[in-house]
Amino acid sequence: MEWLATESTESLLFLPRESVVRLLAMRFIKSFAVCTSVTFWLVLANAAAAEESARRPSLDDALAHLRDKDPKVRLSSIETVKDIAQGGLTPQEGLRVITAAASLPKFTAGEAALSGDVCDRLIWILTETPNRAYVPAIVEAYPNLSEKAKANVCVVLQMIDTREAAEAIMNIMERHAKAGRVPRLELHRWKHDARFADVLFPKLLEYASGNDAMASDIDDLALAYCDKGALKTASLEPYATAMARRCGHLRDELMPLQRDRGIDWMFADNYEALSGKTEILLDLMGHVHSPEIDDELHKALGYRDPRLKTFSILSLLRQGQTVAASDVANVAASAEMRCIVFSELEKLGKLALMPDRFKTQKALAEGDMVQWLAFETELGRPPDEIELMKVIPAPGEKGAKDWYVFRYRTTEVGYFATKDGWLAGIAGPFSHDGPPSNSGSGTFSSFNPWEKYSAEEHLQKIVGKDDK
Repeated sequence: MEWLATESTESLLFLPRESVVRLLAMRFIKSFAVCTSVTFWLVLANAAAAEESARRPSLDDALAHLRDKDPKVRLSSIETVKDIAQGGLTPQEGLRVITAAASLPKFTAGEAALSGDVCDRLIWILTETPNRAYVPAIVEAYPNLSEKAKANVCVVLQMIDTREAAEAIMNIMERHAKAGRVPRLELHRWKHDARFADVLFPKLLEYASGNDAMASDIDDLALAYCDKGALKTASLEPYATAMARRCGHLRDELMPLQRDRGIDWMFADNYEALSGKTEILLDLMGHVHSPEIDDELHKALGYRDPRLKTFSILSLLRQGQTVAASDVANVAASAEMRCIVFSELEKLGKLALMPDRFKTQKALAEGDMVQWLAFETELGRPPDEIELMKVIPAPGEKGAKDWYVFRYRTTEVGYFATKDGWLAGIAGPFSHDGPPSNSGSGTFSSFNPWEKYSAEEHLQKIVGKDDK
C-alpha cells in the first residue's frame, strides 16, 4: 500500500482496478485532512482577532472617553486612539479626531497635569496620516484648540503640504493673529525649501507687528526665504519702517542689560530671549533698503554683544555700506563669532576687512572649537577661557593635516561645567599647508578633565570615541 501511495499518476494505467480505487481514496482523504486542518486554524485565528477587536474600544468610544474626569481613563483612551491611528485613519476618522479635539472640556490646570494636554496629542496623532481632507476642518477647529495644539496645527498642515494647506495658514492668521490667538508660527518644514512663498509673503509680514515669539517666527521664516532667493527685496520694502521701529524697541530694552566686561550677562534668560529676536531681525534687515533701516543698522553697531554687532556689520555690508575696520576687528576678536565673520565676509568678497591675526589656522581652529562648545546641546555657551595646548599631526589623513588640542573652562558660579575646572577639546583636522579653514569635520569635546590625560591621550580618546 505504501508503494501505491507514492506511485506517479502515469503508473495508475498498469494497476488493477481495485488498487486504483484504493489509491485515489487515500489521496483524497489525505488532501481533505490537510485542507480541513488549514481551514480550522484560519477560522481559529480570525475568531481570536475578532474577539480582540471586540474587546478594544472603537475610535468613537475612545474619543468619547477623553472627556472623562478620571485622568486614568483619559490616558488610556488617548493611547487607544494612538494605536488605532498607527494602523491608519480613514479621512472620515481623521475628521472625527479633529472634531473631538475642538470639543474637549476645559480641564483645570491640575486636572490637565494628570493626563497631559489631550487636545495637543489628538492633533499630533493626525501626523500619522496627514490628509488634505483635514484642511477645512482644522481651520474651523483652530480657535477651540489648546495653545500647544495650535502649534501642532502648523506641523500637520506642513505635512499635508499642498497649496490649500498654505492658504489655510494664512486664513488662520487673518482670523486670529491680530487678536493674539496665534501663539507661534513655526514652519520649519517649509522654511528649508521655501515652499509656497507667493502664498505666505509678503502678507505674512503684516502680522510681525510686535516683538513677541510669533513676530520672531515670521522674521526667521522671511530670512530663510530671502536667503534662498524666494523673497525679493522689493516685496519687503513696504514693511521697512515697521522693521526698523521694532528693532529700535528691542535696542532700547537690550542696551541697559549690556555690560563692559565678561560674557555671563549675555546668557541671562531675560537678555538671551531679547537678543535672539534682535539677531534674526538685524540679519533680515540686510535684505531691505530704506533710510530707516540704514539708520537702525548703524545704531546697532553700538552693541557690546558681538553677536548683535556681527549681524549689524554683515547687513550693512550686504547693502553696500562701508563699515569701520575697527568694528570688524572688534567682532573678529570674539572666538564665538570669528568663524561666522570669516565665512560671511568670504561670501561677500570682503575678507580683506578681517585682520590677518584672526585669519590664521590657529585663530580659526579656536573659533571652530568655541562655536561647537556654544551649541545648545553641548556646553551651551562659549567658555570664559580657552588655550591651545598642542598641535598634533593627523596620521592616516590624505595630505598633511593637523589636530588642534585645547583646554577650556567656565568661571560662572553655579554653571554646570565650572566645578570641573579645565576640560579638553579638539578642533580639526585642518590642512597643514593649505589655506586656513573655519570648519573641522572632527571638532569635538567629551568634557573630560584636562589633567586626567596628556594632549595625545585626549586626542586618541576623542578620535577613537574612547571616553573611559
